[in-house]
Amino acid sequence: MTIVDDTGVINGRRRLQRRVIAAVALAVVLASSFAAHRVVRPPVDPVPGEADAVVVFSGSPSRLEGAAALVPEVAPVLVVSAPDPRLHHRLGCGQHRQVEVICVVPDPATTRGEARAFAAVAEQRGWDHLVAVTSHDHLRRARLQLDRCWDGRISAVARGDNRHLERAIPYELGAMADALVRTRGC
Repeated sequence: MTIVDDTGVINGRRRLQRRVIAAVALAVVLASSFAAHRVVRPPVDPVPGEADAVVVFSGSPSRLEGAAALVPEVAPVLVVSAPDPRLHHRLGCGQHRQVEVICVVPDPATTRGEARAFAAVAEQRGWDHLVAVTSHDHLRRARLQLDRCWDGRISAVARGDNRHLERAIPYELGAMADALVRTRGC
C-alpha cells in the first residue's frame, strides 16, 4: 500500500488546476483575438463602379457622411436607415438634388430590420446591385443580414470611425453569434 503525502497530493492537484486554467485562458485569448480581428477587419469590397443605390445602416454620423461621399461616384440613389422619422427632414429624405434620398424606418430598429427595409425598397424598385455602407465593426453582420433578405448583388463598404471599438467588439461578437444561431432568417 502506497501512502501519499497530503502535501504532495494537494500540490499535484494545484499544479494540474493551474495548467488547465492556463490552457483555457490561452484558448480564450486566442479565440477572442481571432474574433476581434474578424470584426475589426472584415473583408471589404472595392468600391464598385456603378450600382443602383447606396444604402447606409444607421449609427454614427460618419457612416452617413461616408455614404453620401460615395453616392456621386457609384449610384443615383441614397437609401438611409433613419429609425427616428423626426430626422427625415434634416437628412434630406425625399429630396432630388443631385441624387434621390430615400429614408426608411426599420421595423424593428435593428440591423435585421434595416436589411428588411433596404430589401423591400430594392425589390420595389427592381434594383440589382446595392452598395451597403456601415462601420468596420458592423460590416460583416450587416452584409449577412442584407444577403439573407435580398437576392441581388451586394458590395459592402466600410465608412465611419472606429473610436469606440472597445465597446463595439464585444457587442458585435454577441450580435453576430445571435445572428448565426438564433435569428437565422430575414
